[in-house]
Amino acid sequence: MTFQQNIASSRLPNAPPELPFFTEKDLADRWRLSIKTLQKWRLVGGGPAYVKLNGRAVRYPIDSVREFETRDLMTHTSSTSPAAAGGATVPSPAHRRVGG
Repeated sequence: MTFQQNIASSRLPNAPPELPFFTEKDLADRWRLSIKTLQKWRLVGGGPAYVKLNGRAVRYPIDSVREFETRDLMTHTSSTSPAAAGGATVPSPAHRRVGG
């Protein structure tokens, strides 16, 4: 089973049809991240493409989310991700400040 087939089969049988976009909360829940993380990625230029409706409401088109998920798939720990080769840049935990 491919990654995309796995995502599609993970939906509940009686779930409503998939909308053409994710809200911040939808995507944060899907990836088990905080909304603040998605906001930071938008600020520094990482994560999937998004649109702003009325200059305020952020939406992530499903196609851009799926493309982002499959683009950064890794097969082993020594693989070079597309992000490292100039693709999307997501801040690494190594850039966080530790201690006081």
